[in-house]
Amino acid sequence: MAQPDLKRFSNLRAGTQKFFETWFENDILRLSTIVLVIVVLSSLSVFFFEHGFNKLYESPIDALWWSFVTITTTGYGDKYPITLGGRLVAVAVMFAGIILLSIISGTVSSTLVARKIREGQGLQEITLKRHILLCGWSSTAETILLTLRESALDTPDIVLINDLAEEQISNLIYRFKDLNLKFVRGSFTDEEVLARANARDAFAAIVLPDTSGTQQGKADERTLLATLALKSLNPKIKLFAHVLEQASAAPIRRANADGLVTTDQHIGFMLANHVLSPGVPDVIDDLTSYKHGAEIRRIPIPPDFIGSRFIDLFVQLRADKKGLLIGVITEETSLGVADILGSDSDSYLDAFIRQRFTESGKKISKEKTAINLNPADDYEIQAKDFAIVIYNR
Repeated sequence: MAQPDLKRFSNLRAGTQKFFETWFENDILRLSTIVLVIVVLSSLSVFFFEHGFNKLYESPIDALWWSFVTITTTGYGDKYPITLGGRLVAVAVMFAGIILLSIISGTVSSTLVARKIREGQGLQEITLKRHILLCGWSSTAETILLTLRESALDTPDIVLINDLAEEQISNLIYRFKDLNLKFVRGSFTDEEVLARANARDAFAAIVLPDTSGTQQGKADERTLLATLALKSLNPKIKLFAHVLEQASAAPIRRANADGLVTTDQHIGFMLANHVLSPGVPDVIDDLTSYKHGAEIRRIPIPPDFIGSRFIDLFVQLRADKKGLLIGVITEETSLGVADILGSDSDSYLDAFIRQRFTESGKKISKEKTAINLNPADDYEIQAKDFAIVIYNR
């Protein structure tokens, strides 16, 4: 019996210590406690002096009501002391109320101002959930924000993680005020900074080759480190990265990135098809711009069409929503780290990645997706499928 009692005592002591630490650190909580103490003591004092001499104070509740009204400088006048002792207590409560309310107002104002300053400096703790992390800053970042803003889909809250100057961040927040933008200053490879951005509860992350800080070189290495850190903090996060060098794609993919875009990877295709198939590059430009023309979306399969033929869903979407069904995306069974790296992978980088995941103590998995464009008419729609549909804007 001694051991459980000792454990309860230890927990009680730790809880008490935490309470008093919070009390001493929180100015508003400390001032509120002082107000409560004054209210209780003054109500007991005025009841002691007035009870039996003043019919307005027949119970301690009457005195407590008078004390609250007086210290808040409201002064209804429904109750008032008539004895000398009661009036002296009233004078003390009036002065205390004026002083304490001034202090509380100043404390609240300074707290709000300090919070606003910290928010502008990117030093506040983010409490959002299911948000998007935009890690780093480059010329691509504004295009991403424009695309998210112009999209017809609901856009989650967005947290920017970079080292841009405060005036640049303020300008971005104003320009994209229809997006709920938050800002965290620091390196997106630092787990402490990612924790401040609440990466553990984020839905997705976009990692860019960062040009906002002093370290302009080795951008892909920082992207790899950010991928490892984010997947360690939140194995379920959907992570997509912009890679500068094609040689960097494999290590970042092995670090469990969900999608990669390599600089200039589509230029050759676009230029060649301007010659071979004129108009095709223009179609791609149209589909990838949210300002005009058509847009391509991924939508869930309507429950009634699971198990149906592709052509049936095609006809239904065309008739109801004027959409053009061009294929399906299938989310297949998740893969573990060993599957991603391969059993015969023994490079130093793969060993480093495997060690980081092992040290995190978390199971890392990745959803594998398969794209099936223009399937046969009798293709059977599966529960794991998503429709790829083109809509007019």
